[in-house]
Amino acid sequence: AGDHRRLQVRLALKRRAGAIDEQQVGHGGAREIRRAAALLGGDGTVVLSGDAATVRGLREAGPGPWRVVHFATHGLFNETRPEFSGLVLSPDPDAGDDGFLATGAVFGLDLDCELAVLSACSSALGEHADGEGLTGLTRALMYAGARGVVSSLWDVSGSGAAMFMETFYTRLARGSGDDLAQALSRTKRQMIQSGARTEDGLMAAHPAVWGAFVLSGGQRRSGR
Repeated sequence: AGDHRRLQVRLALKRRAGAIDEQQVGHGGAREIRRAAALLGGDGTVVLSGDAATVRGLREAGPGPWRVVHFATHGLFNETRPEFSGLVLSPDPDAGDDGFLATGAVFGLDLDCELAVLSACSSALGEHADGEGLTGLTRALMYAGARGVVSSLWDVSGSGAAMFMETFYTRLARGSGDDLAQALSRTKRQMIQSGARTEDGLMAAHPAVWGAFVLSGGQRRSGR
């Protein structure tokens, strides 16, 4: 029970291969990792970044319960074949793994955590199945053990996501007693009222910065 009350976070940052280099993809994600680790960290924090942010690294990070499991990476959604949606992590040639964590593989993870955060493009999108509700990464993470999931409904700029997550985690770290839905809602209001701008020039009050993030589940108090 004591470990569960500690603020812990697991983070993953992908250095994307190909035409997009690490600086273009990783700048906002790297800032998220540094700030989240500082705000929610401690001896129980596990940070997976760069080449260490592999599927195997995620599986071997250690047993829960975790306070927060945070992914700062790309989420890909396939509208015609939703089963091919997933998260882009780093490749692991030794394990024969290309680094793509498909939704089906997420179902098989053991994630004992109060909150999973997908700070990734279009990570909440899924397909409505008859009688089953929304399928996608959110549902897969909850099946894997997350009691709540914060995810995004559309593509969010790296600097916008970093600003939003820093504000959200600052609120969680204060232990205000809000439940997670209240903490998320108050984070959005704080963004609207802040008058700040993201690193790429967007007003923090613009819905493009804060409007994509939604919570599924997560009824526990954020300060616990």
